Amino acid sequence: MPTRSPWQIRGDLHVHAQHTICDSHKSGDPVEYGQTCGVGAIEEMRSYLSKREYEYLAIVNHATNPLAPEPPTASSEKLVREHKDIIERVRNEAGPTGPVLLAGVEASLLASGDVDVTKETLCSLSVVIASRHGNSTEWRMDETLRRLQHLFVHCPVNILGHPTRYVVPATLPQYRQLLQLCTEFEIAFELNLRNPFGAELITSIVRSGVLISLGSDIHGNMIREQTIASGSLSSIPVIRQLQQQRFPASRVINTWPLERLLRWLEERRIMCHT
Repeated sequence: MPTRSPWQIRGDLHVHAQHTICDSHKSGDPVEYGQTCGVGAIEEMRSYLSKREYEYLAIVNHATNPLAPEPPTASSEKLVREHKDIIERVRNEAGPTGPVLLAGVEASLLASGDVDVTKETLCSLSVVIASRHGNSTEWRMDETLRRLQHLFVHCPVNILGHPTRYVVPATLPQYRQLLQLCTEFEIAFELNLRNPFGAELITSIVRSGVLISLGSDIHGNMIREQTIASGSLSSIPVIRQLQQQRFPASRVINTWPLERLLRWLEERRIMCHT
């Protein structure tokens, strides 16, 4: 049996199927939320990414419109629960073949310091990504840091989504503060694979001790457009940047076996049991 490289990527932890937007949405387009497009969209994404021989995929959605996120409502909470049920159904019907599907959400940070999903619903999911969307992209970094600290204390967040995207220009010292906050709470700092990263930021990441999550942020329409390059994530430039600076592969959570990943995800849910 060939030896597994420590940098072998076992899964993608930021995947959007067509469960809320359904067809041709592109970044910046207005979208209609409140509908679930069903099992077919999840199966399609699972089949497409199975070609990369992943062990697991975290399929996440937006609970409310990310262009204008709102506090959770009965309707938005129902949508997240339906998304979870669909993923679990597809996972159970697929059996042991192909990647294991993990149900999650990409929650949007609100001005209150909370997100657009209730803590109760977050606690029912396997993977929780918190990201800046909508008006939060205009916040100063010091405001963002205060709100994220509040969120990390009170909610079972696992991953800070695309932290160098949808932000006003931030200084390197501010990013170092953000890295320190993620390290303190053991939140994985996501490197979104469709966005560039400066060498100085990569150096700060390497020195910080933070965990890294890799996510394609692929959406259903990208399957048809083929905008995400095929092949292993290890061919992505940002991974080469990390390797060149001798970043330990063990700090990239996508390299972990599923059992270890699930244990780490569960550790953030200790607050759900109190």
